[in-house]
Amino acid sequence: MEPEAACEAQGNYNVAFELQQEAVSGCYLVDKGRLDRAEEIAVNAFGSSVSDLPKSALVFAEGHEPNVRNMRHDGWTPIRAQAASLLVLLAPRIAENNAYFERP
Repeated sequence: MEPEAACEAQGNYNVAFELQQEAVSGCYLVDKGRLDRAEEIAVNAFGSSVSDLPKSALVFAEGHEPNVRNMRHDGWTPIRAQAASLLVLLAPRIAENNAYFERP
């Protein structure tokens, strides 16, 4: 997701930090029996990459422009690509999750 869209989706409040926290929490899915080994490796790698973002990419921000500025930090560029790949890998799990919540 591009910086502008990511900020809008997250409500333009401390977006970089909030996304980092959400991404790192994905590691709690590892060793729970829901993901296969390749998925677990990818989730851990993503969490590690996001955890390693420099503090300059995570400055507290309120409002659209300051958040977009944070999300345009060079540190987020490889993470956006990694996230896109992870979404492809996890597509079957995402579909399972959606089906669960769409049940009558």
